[in-house]
Amino acid sequence: MCIIIDTNCFANVFNKTSARHNEFVPVLKWIISGKGKVVYGGTKYIEELKKASKYMKIFSLMNMYNCAIHIEDQQVDHEQVYLETNIVDPNFDDPHLMAIVLTSGCRLICSEDDRSIPFVTNTRLYPRRISKPKYYKGLRQVQLLCDNNIPPRYRPLCIRRNGHSPLDVLV
Repeated sequence: MCIIIDTNCFANVFNKTSARHNEFVPVLKWIISGKGKVVYGGTKYIEELKKASKYMKIFSLMNMYNCAIHIEDQQVDHEQVYLETNIVDPNFDDPHLMAIVLTSGCRLICSEDDRSIPFVTNTRLYPRRISKPKYYKGLRQVQLLCDNNIPPRYRPLCIRRNGHSPLDVLV
């Protein structure tokens, strides 16, 4: 699975002491021990990641161990500008997530933000080749963490040495 993790979920996914970590452990396990990869990119996303600086090391490690895909920032930024120009609504505050979906083909978003869901899942806003994304918001959506939600261009996903990853300590 490829998944975009909204910055509002970093603690839930990566921090064992977060109150909702148990709801998001399947996402972390899928990334660290399974076939999952985090997809990210774009100036706004990188700025938000820098604000949550304690997670920068985790993203660096995920990149190093082939558990993350960094989409070229310029591509994401281009799509984001297009979306911001064409969708003018105060509730649409995550155009960068939709821009990542458009540039990567990623089919899953991990987020706790309900306001942007009607926009990000609107099929009329996507070309035919791009499936609208689904949202992982907790254990009720664990069935989404499957191979069917991996865009074909990202298969095979994770290469593990001896069946283990140095990132296993996060789980």
